[in-house]
Amino acid sequence: MGRAERIVEDGRFADPAVENVLVTSRAGALDRDRAAAAAAAARRHLDALPEVGRLTGPLDSLAGDAVLIRAELTGDPDAAADRVGPLLDATAAVQAAYPDLRVEQVGGATIDKALGDAYEGDFRQAELLSLPVTLVILIVTFGALLAAAVPVLLALTSVAAAIGLSALASHLLPVTDSTASVVLLIGMAVGVDYSLFYVRRAREERARGHTGLAAVEIAAATSGRAVVVSGGTVAVAMAGMFLTGSVIFSSLAVGAILVVAAAVLGSITVLPAILAALGRWVDRPRVPFLHRLTMRPGRRSWLWSALLRPALRRPAAALAIGAGVLVLLALPAAGMRTSLPGIADLPRSIPAMQSYDRLTAAFPSEGAVHVVAVRAPVERAGEVRTALLDLADRTVGSPRSPSVAIRTWRCPRTAG
Repeated sequence: MGRAERIVEDGRFADPAVENVLVTSRAGALDRDRAAAAAAAARRHLDALPEVGRLTGPLDSLAGDAVLIRAELTGDPDAAADRVGPLLDATAAVQAAYPDLRVEQVGGATIDKALGDAYEGDFRQAELLSLPVTLVILIVTFGALLAAAVPVLLALTSVAAAIGLSALASHLLPVTDSTASVVLLIGMAVGVDYSLFYVRRAREERARGHTGLAAVEIAAATSGRAVVVSGGTVAVAMAGMFLTGSVIFSSLAVGAILVVAAAVLGSITVLPAILAALGRWVDRPRVPFLHRLTMRPGRRSWLWSALLRPALRRPAAALAIGAGVLVLLALPAAGMRTSLPGIADLPRSIPAMQSYDRLTAAFPSEGAVHVVAVRAPVERAGEVRTALLDLADRTVGSPRSPSVAIRTWRCPRTAG
């Protein structure tokens, strides 16, 4: 599979992006006359667009329950998702004119745009949900609004910095649509976690009688070191995804490493400065009752004492039991196999994927496409073409392949 992809990439084949307009019935049998009129209207709308090149159709399905128009987009196929908007508007106009039919558009560009919109919506929803929940938990933990706001501030600035850095890194390293989601999730986690080290330790030292600056210095000498070690460990662990050679895993590693580095840098520079400037004001405004519960530095937690007592009394047995539990939990990972995500893995809750399923049901040849790539000297181009046509003839005879499309390209050193 990888060799075939390299052959196709080296050949630089001009394969245009294709969008499909599918006309089907909403209920019952398809009215052929209405469907033909809707398809003709769709063709007129698409033919007037500068983004559309060659048009094919109307094509009738074998069962007679669908009509298809195929439109090839002009320009760079990789940027088709940015130029598919006018086609979607034209399809929507036809749908409005024929409400009794289902007129929908589906193609690689349409699906890419739908997925991008879904990622953006999920990212916005995660922001709306994670921030209030995180702030409430921190208020309960610290019993003061400023103390709760400082970790959220560090997390947000780390996320913003990492998103900006990922845009720069995209010129050198792979960055996908999922990178922003990873940055948000990991950034909120490590940003809040690293801040908790500092804020908690600084408050405890002030409660023991140290001045504001001295308390921050003690926190920086202890918690700051833990933050640097933790951040470095996470970055090294995430860098292991580069070894997979997958663009998706590499993009996840880029986002995770950048946001962790931003959180660590903020924790050892900006965070101590904020705590030193706030001083005892970090415990304002106080939340009644909660603040009294959180400010008890001399009191030991009975819960943690009960949990740690068995491990401290019998460390060897605790180590063996803990290691055994971890191994048992990791056993399912031994059967995992990595694979590249395909069209079947995409969520069907997205309307574009529902349209895709209806398209492949009516026109199976528009579904999964298997590419046979051949690298051969130019003088053997005729022999290669004959072999491919023979393969196509034998494939057409298979009941699992209702139709086969053959396209041949030729470049200076490759025939395929």
